[in-house]
Amino acid sequence: MLAGAMAKCDLTVRLDEGSTVVRQGDPITGEVIVRVDEFGRCDGLALVCEWFTRGSGNPESGEASREVLHTGDWWPGEHRYRFTVAAPLGPMSSDGEAIAIGWRVVARADLAWARDAVAGAEFRLLPRPDASLEEPYYFGPSYGILAGDLGAELKLSETPSGEAAKKGSWWAWMAGALLVVTLAVAMPPLLLLMSPFIVYAVIHNLLVRDKLGRPELKVVPRVTHPGGTVEVTVAITPRRDVLIESLFVELVADANATKGHGKGARTIQTRLYTRRERFGSVARELRAGERIEETVRLEIPADGQYSFHASANTILWRVDARAIVPRWPDWHASVVVAVRPGRASAASRELPRGPG
Repeated sequence: MLAGAMAKCDLTVRLDEGSTVVRQGDPITGEVIVRVDEFGRCDGLALVCEWFTRGSGNPESGEASREVLHTGDWWPGEHRYRFTVAAPLGPMSSDGEAIAIGWRVVARADLAWARDAVAGAEFRLLPRPDASLEEPYYFGPSYGILAGDLGAELKLSETPSGEAAKKGSWWAWMAGALLVVTLAVAMPPLLLLMSPFIVYAVIHNLLVRDKLGRPELKVVPRVTHPGGTVEVTVAITPRRDVLIESLFVELVADANATKGHGKGARTIQTRLYTRRERFGSVARELRAGERIEETVRLEIPADGQYSFHASANTILWRVDARAIVPRWPDWHASVVVAVRPGRASAASRELPRGPG
């Protein structure tokens, strides 16, 4: 329980005994206690349910819900306001060292001719035991990163509450237009600066295709849960005779936390989990047109952190694949995996098998 105090007004937020640890959709109940020293006007006592981050990166937060408990005059004495808010869909509370995610209920009094008074109380948000992967889930404000990569398989919620995201105001559209103009002006010198990297990537890709053709990396399912399993398939049909010295896949989880702003910003990457599976124990020679296809199952650890995507704090799961060819550029590819609360439905519980 946190409290905020000032000369005219003192706020305290108290959660009821059953509201300090809740599950998705549960009611969170409590009261805001206001102690007023002298007469004054409150232009709004707002109650906000919000997520926040702690750890190596810049602190971030976001609202799940907001309501106004009182507007009007306050006479000296104690005033109490009961409240009930619904526990959000996500993100879940977590205690990672690099990135920790928490929840709190915050009361803020907008006081006329005085500094606002603020108080809050933290609670833990846990998944429901019967949660399903078919239900919407909130991965964080940068959910578009996952949505563009995973498509219809990802059951996304645009907001922690499950409601539709509000449309941007006119100033947000103006800011977007200004950003487009700025990028248009900066693009030519930026492309010139990046041209060596672009040329290198193109040449690297052409050399890989010259020998290995178009290697395939398939991960099913792309959305899973801690303790769940993904099936990873790598297929290669070389264009020319080739010696593959090593072929392996890795399941990786990274916490990426950005500290600072502007030119002084730096990103701290912490490896949360890694597991490597090698296909075959010795090097193999392939003839042109000879197809190989290897499959392995990788399990998400039962205590693995859920995927989370914000501006400065990201928990990202992915599957990396690599084929090493002596004296030739390696082939490598990555596929993002979303890890969230829930279990697969009975219809989708069995993983599909590759051909053969």
